[in-house]
Amino acid sequence: MENNVTDYIDLGLAEADYGFLMGITANLIGFTFMFFSIFIITYISRKS
Repeated sequence: MENNVTDYIDLGLAEADYGFLMGITANLIGFTFMFFSIFIITYISRKS
C-alpha cells in the first residue's frame, strides 16, 4: 500500500515539473521572439 502511495506522489510531482518546464520553455520562446522582433525593427529603422 505504501509503495502505491509513493508512486502516485512521484507521478504527480513529475507531471507538475513537466508542466512547469513547458511553461518556462514557452516563456523563453516568446521572449526570444519578441527580442528578435524589436532588434529587427530597430535595425531596419536605423538602416534607412
